[in-house]
Amino acid sequence: MKYLLLIAISLFNITIACCQAQPIYVYSLPSGLLDSLPIVTFDTNIHTERTNYFIGKFDSNQAVLPQVAPSSNTYPNSQFTLKKPAADDFNLLHYPIRTSVKLFAINQDTLADLCSGSLISRRHVLTAAHCISNFNTNLLSHDSILVSPVFNNGQPNVNFGESYVRKVYFFKDWKIGDSDIALLELDDPIGETTGYLSLGFNSMDSSLLNGIFYKFSYPSTTLLSLDSNEYNGDTLYYNYGVVDLINGSTIGINGTNGIPGESGSSLIKIRNGQEYTTYGT
Repeated sequence: MKYLLLIAISLFNITIACCQAQPIYVYSLPSGLLDSLPIVTFDTNIHTERTNYFIGKFDSNQAVLPQVAPSSNTYPNSQFTLKKPAADDFNLLHYPIRTSVKLFAINQDTLADLCSGSLISRRHVLTAAHCISNFNTNLLSHDSILVSPVFNNGQPNVNFGESYVRKVYFFKDWKIGDSDIALLELDDPIGETTGYLSLGFNSMDSSLLNGIFYKFSYPSTTLLSLDSNEYNGDTLYYNYGVVDLINGSTIGINGTNGIPGESGSSLIKIRNGQEYTTYGT
């Protein structure tokens, strides 16, 4: 049974991994203390579900996202576009774009590019475990993380503020392509203003392959062998299109690539023209 919840971005593909029934670690960044959550049972007869989304209190404006598969500016032999600055086509203040966040690590009072993420509640951000935890150790790689909604052109967005991360949740013994998921609990409820995405899962391949997916992220490394753009992490990019790969617990787009800094960004799907759901990070 396939419960798809997470996308891990590598240099060459995008995958979504299923969530195993395994313990979840909880780290408190202010105290440095480690705790764990009990394993939760779930109804295996439920094949699709999602949390509620919220447009936010900032305003009621929603971005008009493309609803048909792209025919230009795509990766070869795919229906998924190359990365493009989001501000070229959208107002970054509009929902759901304003739910996109940049993550910074703070090292000796200096901000360092980290990853991307998406608000999924008033106080929670969905991202990838490898953004915040060392491989094969279950230890945090940073003791201070800052979340900045729709950071762009090297500047935080003055309308939404920023927040430090209070707690970090991730699966014990997580692995790339298996359970590379993390949830960040914020000091401040910035999702009340920006709004947040629904978080969903689906065990039916046909449903996941049907429809358009959108991705907003912060690529931070220039790799000309993969992408002709120059990236430095200061700009929100987007791409969108059709997923065409289902393989076991993986969903993705053939022939595409990711860039460091994009890790943790969501694949977002719109249902009924109004329900904005992330199916992974």
